[in-house]
Formats: sequence, structure tokens, C-alpha cells
Amino acid sequence: MDDDLMQYYTYVAEKGDNQAQVILGQLYLQGSRGLPQDRALAHQYFSKAAAADSPSAHAHLGRMYLEGSPEVRQSNATAFTHFTAAAEAKNGMGHSGLGLMYLYGRGVAVDYALAVKHFKAAVEANSVDGQVQLGIMLFHGLGVERDLTKSIKMLTAASQSGSVVALFYLAEINAMGFGVPRNCRSAAELYKNVAERGKWGTLFADAFNDYKMGRLDTSLVRYLLLADLGYEVAQSNVAFILDKGIGIGIDCCS
Repeated sequence: MDDDLMQYYTYVAEKGDNQAQVILGQLYLQGSRGLPQDRALAHQYFSKAAAADSPSAHAHLGRMYLEGSPEVRQSNATAFTHFTAAAEAKNGMGHSGLGLMYLYGRGVAVDYALAVKHFKAAVEANSVDGQVQLGIMLFHGLGVERDLTKSIKMLTAASQSGSVVALFYLAEINAMGFGVPRNCRSAAELYKNVAERGKWGTLFADAFNDYKMGRLDTSLVRYLLLADLGYEVAQSNVAFILDKGIGIGIDCCS
């Protein structure tokens, strides 16, 4: 993130802007846009926004307490409170969080019907996670009649929004021929998409930042690693760098 923009968000967040607090909380929670991951700081920003009844902040706090971490002690009760506050404001993440708690019995009795109810509400609020979870429940017939056609439709919609879990389920569906003719080629492509979204994919951002900062040797090495893993974009970037004759002293024309 641009330094000036970061300073602006930090300034307005400290002045009490809830939207800026949530944005910074998300950035520090994920460790994205060039910022280091800092769950404690993320929790701090979300807590400030939640104190002003921000549904999004409540939903993110619910997820942090549900998952737990060294910085935020796991608490099903606290997670349920935050998810409920978010869901009452028709927040998709809040409904999805409650759905997960009822699905797996996290601090509440397992109730597939309630889980489905919350996942449907999440879908209505355009929650990708809600689409994934409802698609999975339709696939297995949990709390709802099994419907592979609707399941595939829901998972496909989620995959188009970048859900790795949805991509994996679609890969399994194509590989085994559940509800669709078995298609090994499509399954292989989907499995490849899942594999490319592993943690090592963050090397792309590092490689690009190195390139922008003029650290061409480091950038090329990162792209070479990614290219060796099968990333076509990385292979193209390696070719571009070598074609320009820059990076680790390689002369592509010699």
C-alpha cells in the first residue's frame, strides 16, 4: 500500500472512522498490501469499530475468536456473541459464522437445519463463504435434501469469486463424476488452480515488489521458483526479464 494512503487510513482510523478501522484490521489480519501480519493490531482495530456497532468488525472478531491464535484466545462464546451481532445487521460473514458453529457444534448443539438457515441468509447477503458452505451441505444432503445440481451451481458461483474450497470440491465432482459426466481434464485443471493458490503463491507479490524496487536478481530467482512450480504467469515474467537481458548477470543472447 502507498505510504501516503496508509498514513491517511491510520489517521482517520485514530480519529474514529469505523470504515478505516475495519480496512486496517483486515490488512493486518491478512498481512496484505505490503503490511506485516499483526493479529493483535487487527484485533485492536476491529474492537474499536465493533464498539461503534460495525457489523463487519463484529463478524471479523467472531472469526478471530472462533479460530483462536496466540494473540487472540479461542472462545466459542465470544465468537457467538460477535457473529450474532453481525447477523442481526444482515451481515453475510456473521450468518456464515453462525452457520459454521451450528454445523460443527462449536459451543452450541449441532443443528444442521439452523446451519442451512444461516448459510442461506449469508448467500442472500452475497457471502462467498456462505455459497461454499451451502454448496457443501447440498452436496452431502446435510439439513437439506441432497441436490447435486444446486450444489454445483452454488460452488461454481463461489469459485468464480476465488474460493479455493469451492474449486477443490468442483475438482472432486469432475474427477468422480458426481452429478456431471466424469471429466478428468477439467478435474486436473481445477486441481492445478487449487495447488497454485497455496501459501507459496504469496511469492508473486514478493517477486513483483522486488522488481519494482529494482532488486532484479531476487525478483528473477523468485519467479524462477514459481515458474518451476508450473505457474504460467511466472514463466512469462522470467522470459520477459531474460529477454531484456537483466537479472543475475544472465545474457540470454550469448
